Amino acid sequence: MKHILILFLFVIPFIGFSQDCDVTAFEAHEVIEQEVTVCGVLMQVASPKGIKGNPTYLNLGMRYPDHPFSVVIWGSDFMKFPMELLKSYEGKQIAVTGVVAEYRGKPQIVVKEPGQIRVLEE
Repeated sequence: MKHILILFLFVIPFIGFSQDCDVTAFEAHEVIEQEVTVCGVLMQVASPKGIKGNPTYLNLGMRYPDHPFSVVIWGSDFMKFPMELLKSYEGKQIAVTGVVAEYRGKPQIVVKEPGQIRVLEE
């Protein structure tokens, strides 16, 4: 039973990523400072109040605070990304392209254009 759960949680969500992605959200820590395409299931879209720069976070793999990877959209770029569209991506496999940075020990990509984010399944 344990092996089936591991297969379900870690292998099945990434089937089909090889052609579209360089790394999964769980592997992104291995490519800090590189421009790559990271793929994972979007588990949470969050816009916490009171944070300088008004960021919106797309947490892949798991929800905050256990997420292995985040996509950051700063408030200055947010108008390019309709919240309804971002919310519609929740639960779907997405691909995000950009330079992976590290913030507080976790990898992230800051996106500035909608074209940096693609849904891999509809």
